[in-house]
Amino acid sequence: MQLAIEFEPIRDWAHDKKIIKEGNVFRQYTKFQEEGGELAKALIKEDKLEAIDAIGDICVTLVSLAEQLAILHNDPTICIESCINSAYNVIKNRTGKCINGDFIKDAE
Repeated sequence: MQLAIEFEPIRDWAHDKKIIKEGNVFRQYTKFQEEGGELAKALIKEDKLEAIDAIGDICVTLVSLAEQLAILHNDPTICIESCINSAYNVIKNRTGKCINGDFIKDAE
């Protein structure tokens, strides 16, 4: 799957802010969780603009976390694009159905 989204400006920003080289994967994961909490609050309040902001912030934290993992494991193939492609390749042929708003996958 080719991704049409450009993540390079986010990576550049995170490198400029020293989040990648001086950051900590556990701290970045905590930021991801904080942003998830902000998204939950926005959804409860039905605040569209806050939900959009939180989803964007979640993406930024995940781009940064993938970059940190690439350095931690000395593996330049780790990036947000490869993570998304890996997940998509797992789910693309998954079958199941949506029940009460939850996708329930068929037994494998």
